[in-house]
This record gives sequence, C-alpha cells and structure tokens, in this order.
Amino acid sequence: MTAPGKPTAGFWITVALVATLAYLASFGPAVWLTVRGRGRILGLHTFFMIYEPIRLASEYSGPFASAMDSFAEIGLPAGVSFTVSGGDWAFQVGDWSQAIQE
Repeated sequence: MTAPGKPTAGFWITVALVATLAYLASFGPAVWLTVRGRGRILGLHTFFMIYEPIRLASEYSGPFASAMDSFAEIGLPAGVSFTVSGGDWAFQVGDWSQAIQE
C-alpha cells in the first residue's frame, strides 16, 4: 500500500497516456493555425520543432501518417492541403506553398 497522497504507478501511467493523446489531438489545430495564418500565427519553425516526433513517426508508419494527414485536413478550407506522408511536411494554400524536407 502507498502512503496517503503519494501518486501510484497507475496515476503516472494515466498522466502519460493523457499527455500523449493531448499532444496528438493538438496536431490538427496546429496545422489549421499554421496554414490559415501562412506561418504567421504559429510560426513554421515553431510548428516543425514541436511536431517533429509526428513527422518522424510518419516516416516509419504509413497508417499513422495517413491518419495524421486525414486529421490535419479536417479543419482546412477548400483548396488547401497538408501532408506529412513519407516523413516530409508539405503545405499548399492557393499560391502559397511550403515544402520542407529534412
């Protein structure tokens, strides 16, 4: 038995799971802010730095990359696309596009 008020392993596992899910759930809105603001609302460098683990994971998992692409495109207006498939970022907004390959 643990001391009163001391967090258990189950508590920390739950915290880690919730934090991971919140991080993944924040990806779509971050894409929407970045694309709609053409990199001015949430700077491209900041976006790429924060979500680099998603890009790396998408490089090795096609289903994960497809899921992230689909989620990212939910909130985008017509004529706008975003993709992370294949491990490369690509934004296309009318005549403004940004492709980053690392």
